[in-house]
Amino acid sequence: MEQLKLARTALKVEVLQNGLRKQAIEIIKASCALNFTRAIHLTEHYIEQLTREQRNAEEAIAITEKLLSGENQELSSAILTRKETADLLQISMDALRNWEMNGTLPYEVMPAALQKAASLLPLTQGIKMLKAASLGMPMESVILPVVIMFVLIVICVGISLRLFKWE
Repeated sequence: MEQLKLARTALKVEVLQNGLRKQAIEIIKASCALNFTRAIHLTEHYIEQLTREQRNAEEAIAITEKLLSGENQELSSAILTRKETADLLQISMDALRNWEMNGTLPYEVMPAALQKAASLLPLTQGIKMLKAASLGMPMESVILPVVIMFVLIVICVGISLRLFKWE
């Protein structure tokens, strides 16, 4: 049972980059094979990499906040290549490509004020409902997203009924 909890927790993260998902799977395999020495070694390496990734993400957030606030004018007007951007943000090219291809930043790394604003968007609520369904979470966890979606539908229909005119 503990191995199942480990597997579920390790793979719960929406996007694992830089080989973290493969490492988590290797830890699970070693644990299932009762090779606990190897599992512990792999886990220590995994934690080290997670710590590096967290440090890089926090630094990227700080740099982004600086850029958005206009504090660093020489960087805000610079044109950088993808590699230079990844190096500046100290993230992998894969992470940068993922952000670029998906057109989003992960919700969890947004500042609190931006998370609150994003939580009112229908896409955010839809993603929360899909995540809850895919992770097998209880129905109670999707009540708020459903209510928010319903309120947004009522508001949008009301606005369209009020403003739309047949020509």
